[in-house]
Formats: sequence, structure tokens, C-alpha cells
Amino acid sequence: MLDSIVDDISCMLKVPRRSLHILATSKGFISGDLCYLEEDGTKVDCNSSSTAVSVSSNVNGIRNIVSSAKFILIVEKDATFQRLLDDDFCARLSPCIIITGKGVPDVNSRLMASRLCASTSTAQWYRVPDEALIPFAKADERKISSLRSRSYITCQPTWEREVETMQNLKRKAEIQCLASIAPHFLTRVYLPNKLRYGGWI
Repeated sequence: MLDSIVDDISCMLKVPRRSLHILATSKGFISGDLCYLEEDGTKVDCNSSSTAVSVSSNVNGIRNIVSSAKFILIVEKDATFQRLLDDDFCARLSPCIIITGKGVPDVNSRLMASRLCASTSTAQWYRVPDEALIPFAKADERKISSLRSRSYITCQPTWEREVETMQNLKRKAEIQCLASIAPHFLTRVYLPNKLRYGGWI
């Protein structure tokens, strides 16, 4: 209810929500080769290999972003993100950044990923073996239909084709299934090889 009231006030005043200085608490985490200053001057260092930093509650206010990361890995699920931290993924594939929205990402996690990725057209699609695909649930079908109508998908032909392919196949891949091959397969074999040698479309 509060969220819709803030939206109404924002519309009435014809200003973006962030201009009202009502900030949502972030649920996302970030780790890796990244330092920046919060709007109040607080220095944030995300370089610890075993812990993560909460995504800023005021992403638009951060400044002096310093990073030499070669890539940013956006991880959907918190359990996978934690597994990467536990296996010192950032230290072994340094310099890099990993970020998670812990499931469906909040606005701040999306904004942070957007700030860090200067061009969204650099996203890479991974080819996943057919045996790793699982059938869609009804909720997945609703999500994919919703995705097809979003402007950030329709303006990227490659993304639009991928979403259309998923909708036609009615199957998806979850990266956690790779951990069943061997305990460290995801973090020490699969992801490092994908990042070093490609194999995406």
C-alpha cells in the first residue's frame, strides 16, 4: 500500500520516486573488484573474497566507481551466489564482480547492475546442454509472456529471440543442477571455462 502511495505522490508532483528521497532497502548483494563512495561520503569496498556487501539503497547517489573487472556475473539465486563466495570465485577469476538480487531482483539491484554494465548489449547467453533443461511450470509461462512485452527485451533483438525460443521450448535451465556433477563443478570448472573460452550464443 505504501508503495502505491509513493507512486501516486511521484506522479502528482511529476518527479521520479528517487527525487522524493524515499529509498527502499536493498535486498541484493555484490562482491568483487569494486569500490565506490556513497552519497554521504562513505567508502564501500566490495573486494572481500568471502563476504558480500549489500547493494546501495541509493544507487543513483553513488560516485567515484573504481573497478578493473573484466566481467560482471549476475547471479539470480542467493544460494548459487553464496556458493561462488564460499569457493572464492572472485579471487580465483579476479578481477571480476558478482551481484545477486536474491531471486526476483529489487529496483536497487537492477540499478546497480545497470550502472556497472555501461552497455546492456554486452550480455552473453550461455548454451546449456538439453539434459539440463526442465519443463516450465505455469508460473514460468506467465513470466515469459510478461517478459516478451517489456521494452528492454523488445529493443534487443538477440534477447527477444532468446525469450521467444524459451517460450516455444517451454523449458528452462537452472544453474544449480551443475553442482550435482561434482561439488565444485559450477565454480571451478563450468563457469571459469565459459568465461575464458566462450561457448555462448
